[in-house]
Amino acid sequence: MQAKSSALYNIHTKSLNNVRFHQEHLEPEWLVKFFSERKNEGKWTVLLNPPRGEALSIGTIQVLAQSRPERILLISSNLDIASKEIRRFRREGYMLRKALPLDLEPGKAAFEVLFFFVPDRAGLLGRKDELGKKLKPQKPSIQPFRDEESDIPHFVQQKKPISRRKG
Repeated sequence: MQAKSSALYNIHTKSLNNVRFHQEHLEPEWLVKFFSERKNEGKWTVLLNPPRGEALSIGTIQVLAQSRPERILLISSNLDIASKEIRRFRREGYMLRKALPLDLEPGKAAFEVLFFFVPDRAGLLGRKDELGKKLKPQKPSIQPFRDEESDIPHFVQQKKPISRRKG
């Protein structure tokens, strides 16, 4: 409850007109109702923080993906559940952009991870070649931080190596 009051206080004091705070038990029916209202059209960033150790329902991820928010942030403390949710978001057309570890409870032996998902607008997740095989990611042909070959350090031995005497 403290997080909700803190968020509402920040929205009010900073006069943020483009921020809405909803704390709800997330069900697919609520998402359908929320995104079907005309006043809720537009670009959204959705922050999901399920209770510790619980996964989102399959219907929730499907309905959320059909709503096409610009960004989805998911906080998870269970990496096994998070890996399954990442796969489900990928199947629904969202790519994992970043993962950030968070130490929300310093001094305890637990941490949480914030996952940042964006829609796959380029079609990278389901792209196939002419033969129907999935394409493998390609490495960039240009190194972004090396403009010239002189930037690459070369280590040259200055002295000749000691040769052994014969005999």
